[in-house]
Amino acid sequence: VHNLTISTGSGNPGAAGLRFKASNYGATTEVTIRSEDGAGVAGLLLDWGDPGPEIHRDMHIVGFDVGILSVHAMFGPVFENILLEHQNKAGIRNTNNCLTIRRLLSRNHVPAVLNAKDTGKDGRPDCSMVLLDDCRMEDGAADGAAVVIEAGMAYVRTLAVAGYGNAIQPASGEAIPGPQVDRWTSHPILSMPGVAAGEPLRLPVQEHPTPAYEPTAAWVNVRNFADDITPTMGWSDAIQRAIDSGATTLYFPKDKYTVTKTVHLRGKIRHILGMNSLIDLDVDVLGDQPVFRFDGDQEQIVIEHLHTTIGDKAKRDLGSVAWQHAAKGRFVLQHSLTHAYRSEPGAGDVYAMDFCSGSWFLQQPGQHGWFRSINIEGSGGAKDATAQFMVSGASAWILGFKTEGGMTCINADRGAQVELLGGFHYPAQGFGKNGQVPLFRIQDARAALSWSEISHGRQRWENRHKTQILELRGEEPSELTLASMPKDMKEMRYGRVVNVPLTLVGK
Repeated sequence: VHNLTISTGSGNPGAAGLRFKASNYGATTEVTIRSEDGAGVAGLLLDWGDPGPEIHRDMHIVGFDVGILSVHAMFGPVFENILLEHQNKAGIRNTNNCLTIRRLLSRNHVPAVLNAKDTGKDGRPDCSMVLLDDCRMEDGAADGAAVVIEAGMAYVRTLAVAGYGNAIQPASGEAIPGPQVDRWTSHPILSMPGVAAGEPLRLPVQEHPTPAYEPTAAWVNVRNFADDITPTMGWSDAIQRAIDSGATTLYFPKDKYTVTKTVHLRGKIRHILGMNSLIDLDVDVLGDQPVFRFDGDQEQIVIEHLHTTIGDKAKRDLGSVAWQHAAKGRFVLQHSLTHAYRSEPGAGDVYAMDFCSGSWFLQQPGQHGWFRSINIEGSGGAKDATAQFMVSGASAWILGFKTEGGMTCINADRGAQVELLGGFHYPAQGFGKNGQVPLFRIQDARAALSWSEISHGRQRWENRHKTQILELRGEEPSELTLASMPKDMKEMRYGRVVNVPLTLVGK
């Protein structure tokens, strides 16, 4: 849902502005939701089973009992640049889910964020978690708190409050006063051996680029270059001709487009609009060559709503990646279902948001990546993948990261730096041919990790990573295992294995 205002009018106390659910990826951007008389259940209602992964950005909610109401256990919605005003009971109310929230501005007399103690609509009393980063909460009640943690866990940093008597009211213990909170966790910070529990890694944050759309008269249609399309040739040459035509914006009318050889992103092309079209790989012809190779001299290329797939599941590990990044310009991907990305020598920075994919290789020293609400399921399209997300010598800042399957989530090495704010890992399908593997593998690198892991079903106790973190300094290993973790971070009736507000790794 993009660029929309929703009004529930007046006299509708049972109304919600937007009842939303996405699966694997999905987003709202530039959305305003308002109740004209302030009444209503919720502005944004997340009450369908297991919403997410999904991201809500640049949202303004006015009125309602609750601005954002979340009541299910999975899969880690992300919120960024949210303005909440004039709610009656709470700005955000969460039960069971793990919410990652950055840059929330709340103007409310009631609590801005409430992590509630009831079990939620799905009846599973799994522990919930909220992560708050760079937020401001003002106009609060002098006898109240901006953030109320009735149950579950929380990680709060860079919080400013005004009006409220306190910044944070934990479930037990003394309230945390304002007006500023630099860092607070509801549970002790875990550190790997030899790591001081001091100031954690905080990577510089870059905002996700907002593409400037050209007038539609300047767009070119890929179908205008399709004079010689045949079943054996596919669309590769037509797409390349469209890119080489001198156009700056290319669009794909909704359809399926088979490619048989690499398409080069070069020349003047700056923006590719997929319109939810599907690029289908003929891997028998393409082999281990990339589908798209960014090797031009543009300062930036933006790809959105363009999906890539390998139809035959048995061929998804043959080595082809969807995106090969070999240019010094920055690569921007958003709102897409795709498979692997790999950076090559000289690659510039990468910005990616709201996608579901196979493995990503961020492997160039000095390269930086900023990721928002990403979902990596398996290692499809990358035969040499040792993890779902590989960072080698580069830096990666991640706001919301869901994975699926019993694989290593992040492998960081060669001096890499990784900051994970809000991981949600779902190994319910169990472990494959590699057997038990660590959830995180950090070798001669630094990381600050905040995550949750959940596994439902009959095998929920077996389908979990026995080693949560494996750290290697040189050849010296150390582990954070389930057995060594605090009881209240791992033993929950319905299967959420771990909730960890913050763990520090590496010197």
